[in-house]
Amino acid sequence: MTSQRQDLVLFSNQSVIPSIQDEQHRMFLITSTGSSGPQWLINAFVETHSKGSPQSLNGASGRNTNTNNDNHNVMTTILSLVHGKEHYTSNFQKLQINSNEYNIVVFMTDLVMKQIPKYQGNKLKLLQSIVDQIDNNTRQVIILDQPEFLLSLVAGLTADELFNHFINLI
Repeated sequence: MTSQRQDLVLFSNQSVIPSIQDEQHRMFLITSTGSSGPQWLINAFVETHSKGSPQSLNGASGRNTNTNNDNHNVMTTILSLVHGKEHYTSNFQKLQINSNEYNIVVFMTDLVMKQIPKYQGNKLKLLQSIVDQIDNNTRQVIILDQPEFLLSLVAGLTADELFNHFINLI
């Protein structure tokens, strides 16, 4: 009999979701498989950076929300390659998260129809065009939902390149 193994990274405050302290931005690439979806983790990130803790996770609902938390009032920007805005806003409304605490950038259609043909052969300029859609003037968490689609659409782009380009451009 085998059991499922879950790898979670614990941060210095013993949380699974990291806090933002003096940093301006944090970038997360959240992938999925056919048998698991990333929405629970995206919800946990947005809740943590909105309410101070991921209250929707099992066992977390009884915790008090710490409004003095370093994460409070951090904008969360979700770059979506798969779902439309309605998908995220519906989930966040159920969690009672104020719409001014997150930003959703949906760019799959625009990416495939306009940006990839325009920047064919120049991965850096293509990634810069995506980054240009993010407000760089706020302290924020940036989540790229299911980057595996971007990796498959852009010839020769590796996960390391994607992450490094986003870090350097943001």
